[in-house]
Formats: sequence, C-alpha cells, structure tokens
Amino acid sequence: KCSSHNQPLKIYCETCDDLICSDCTVRIHKGHEYDLISDTYDKHRQIIESSLQPVREQIVVVTEALITLTHREKEITHQGETVKYEIHVTIKQIINLLLQSERKLTEDACGFSCETQA
Repeated sequence: KCSSHNQPLKIYCETCDDLICSDCTVRIHKGHEYDLISDTYDKHRQIIESSLQPVREQIVVVTEALITLTHREKEITHQGETVKYEIHVTIKQIINLLLQSERKLTEDACGFSCETQA
C-alpha cells in the first residue's frame, strides 16, 4: 500500500523507478511517465531477456572451452605419467648395463691380475 495515500500500488513510475498508487499520479508524480505494473513487467522482462541472450551465448562458449581444457589437462597428465614411466624404465636399463659392465670389467681385471701373477 502507498505510504502517502493508503492505496494499492498498481502503477510503476518510469521517471522515478518507483511503485505508486493512482492518487500519486495526479499529485506527487504529475507529468511523469508511468504505466500499469503488469504492462511494465512484460516490457522489463523483455529487456532483461534480450540482455541475457549474449550472456547465454558466452556461457555456451565458456562451457565448450572448459570441456576442451579439461580434456587437454587429462592428455597432459597422461603424457606426464608416460614420460615418468619411460624415464624409470630407461634408468633401470642404464643401471643394468652399468652392472653388466662392472661385472665384465671386474672379471677382466681379475683375469689380468691372475695372468700377471702366474
């Protein structure tokens, strides 16, 4: 209800961006642009809907980008795990080769020292 006239608020004053009663239109809001709340509601709803359209389009674009980034993140994580595994395997192979070389050199050294003692 209107605080000045105790009437129902059925009109929207566009000029003041306020809800008013019919008595306010002839007194306080004389000469202002106003309309029934129901008509104003539809008008403002359409304005808001048209304003939301670019946002909805951006939501689609951002969602697609997020899906792409998530997929790429999984690929990179998988590649990282693969590289770590390959490093581990390569290091094991190098260690095995070094151990084989150590054995061979030790055997050769032992064979050489045994020959010189004889």
